[in-house]
Amino acid sequence: MLQRTQDQDENAALEACELWHTLAEQSICKDMLMMHLPKLIPVLVKNMKYLDTDMVLLKGDVEEPEVIPDCEQGGPRSTAVHKMLVYLSEKRKRQ
Repeated sequence: MLQRTQDQDENAALEACELWHTLAEQSICKDMLMMHLPKLIPVLVKNMKYLDTDMVLLKGDVEEPEVIPDCEQGGPRSTAVHKMLVYLSEKRKRQ
């Protein structure tokens, strides 16, 4: 699934990102995801791109601006990726 997240086909990459988000919401999958965070987070962050309008909408969801990559890179593939990263980041802080 990590390979699909980096796929050149944007639709395949988007589907993989949405699957990561779905897995993060399932309590049974959270521990498994935590083990893969060192590999997963860099891939997701690398593929995130934001439009100015998305930055305005997402600012209310994030307490730590450093979680958001440089917005000069363009538009996001999916806000689901952003939400999953925020969720996993918050979960990691609680542990």
